[in-house]
Amino acid sequence: MNAKKDDPQGVADSKLLDGVSISHRANMCESALALAASVYHVFPCRVRGKEPLTEHGLKDATTDPDTIHAWLSRWPNANIGIACGPSGVVVIDIDSDEAVKIIKKMGLPRGPQVRTSQGWHIYTAADPARPLASRVGILPGVDIRAQGGYVIAPPSVHPSGKRYEWAPGHSLRDLALPSAPEWLYDTAQSHKTDIAKLADGASYGMRDVSLTSVCGHLLARRVDEHLAEALVYAYGRSCCDPPLSDKQIAKVWHSIATRELRRRQRGRG
Repeated sequence: MNAKKDDPQGVADSKLLDGVSISHRANMCESALALAASVYHVFPCRVRGKEPLTEHGLKDATTDPDTIHAWLSRWPNANIGIACGPSGVVVIDIDSDEAVKIIKKMGLPRGPQVRTSQGWHIYTAADPARPLASRVGILPGVDIRAQGGYVIAPPSVHPSGKRYEWAPGHSLRDLALPSAPEWLYDTAQSHKTDIAKLADGASYGMRDVSLTSVCGHLLARRVDEHLAEALVYAYGRSCCDPPLSDKQIAKVWHSIATRELRRRQRGRG
């Protein structure tokens, strides 16, 4: 195993300050400023997390170097978020090897790629004439991060301790953004929550996607979070064939609810 994998935080040869390497902080600041110089709108997120640190979250994203310096002086350990809409990017968020196989069959764009904790972020260029909104579960294990959404950028650190990394030769400096593929527009347009269909239940292979749609539908309509959670668990236990375990249901619920409830609290939902 190489040194990079043995030392995912990159601290083996660096002094530590408050448990975070000085080199990591320097790299984070340098990366944020480089992104901003390339007109990617950035903002700080919780250290080893995805939650925004500023009052208005991704709405505070900027390319202004003075603002970025001020943020990273206040939160020197912060992760970097990229606001997709103002940055003109559509990111295909793939969270498993199985999802990668699906995308390859549909046509994997040759563009900048980031290795995440369990999958990949594929960067593509947004088409101003055909705006795409962020969507969850457009395919099994595949989300879209676009208008109204954001991604965590390298060299940020995932809660698991793994670092977000550009694939070799596939950084934003190495490759131009390819156009978002046609199948992405087609899939996003056809991905609409059909509640009547969901009520019929979900078979193996569609359970997570269906449960995700149920979560999104309830929360988007501002159903009380406790009632929504109870309904989601009831759906996973009773309407999925075979039934999902509580652990599986909890993973889907927390993934969707955490983000949506935060947006609701901040007036973005």
